[in-house]
Amino acid sequence: MAMIDDADRAWEFFGKHDPYFGVLTAEQYHAKKMTEESRRIFFETGQQYIQNVLSAVRKHLDPQFSPKRALDFGCGVGRLLMPLASICDEVTGVDVSESMLMEARNNCDQRKLGNVVLVKADDTLSGVSGSFNFINSYLVFQHIPRQRGEEIFRHLINRLNEGGVGVVQVIYMRKSSFIRKYGHWARTMVPFFNGLVNLVILKKPFSYPMMQMNEYKLERLFSILQDNNCSQSYVFFNKHSTDDTSAYSCTIFFQKRNLPEL
Repeated sequence: MAMIDDADRAWEFFGKHDPYFGVLTAEQYHAKKMTEESRRIFFETGQQYIQNVLSAVRKHLDPQFSPKRALDFGCGVGRLLMPLASICDEVTGVDVSESMLMEARNNCDQRKLGNVVLVKADDTLSGVSGSFNFINSYLVFQHIPRQRGEEIFRHLINRLNEGGVGVVQVIYMRKSSFIRKYGHWARTMVPFFNGLVNLVILKKPFSYPMMQMNEYKLERLFSILQDNNCSQSYVFFNKHSTDDTSAYSCTIFFQKRNLPEL
């Protein structure tokens, strides 16, 4: 049975109705609860993430690395895009949701960031121009079905310059109760089941989309890296736990450089 792939529709829904919660699923970022203080904290987390990521790149891959032309895949409202724009010559933000892109544009315009290009996503990145020396994607691939995500991963690597660095976060394993695991399977595989769960259990509209949480096989991602001359990598493992579900995720740092055999 094929997965019901409503990921694109879901993200346009969140982009239109609850964009900040769609990016970071904490109660304080719901549209009805958002305050100036929570908005400030939201964007500060993006600034801190970029600082931490670049520090890790320089420590583990390239001490002299400096992002010049960057791409943020799944840019949402610009949480990571704007810190990158402050240090890069040009930044491209890519997102499947036009509403998210509109909010990102408003946020960039408010900060007078004129070096940001925003592009609607597709699986081949057909709307993206040129290549980059830094590509980032955080809290994005887990919401994309694995087969699609692997193809996008390939296309992102193809956009990296020689010596360029990519940073991509994925979930690689989830531990859940039987009920939660089976329920997630049914909501993604059985037509109309998600709507029934919305009405009966979650007390939401029938058409309210599910935020997919998809796992990736690390051996598949590493084989794609190896096939595309990404000879150096560093993996940072993180464990996120909520209720009876444990999602094991990692961030893969990689550099596109064809090194000589050891």
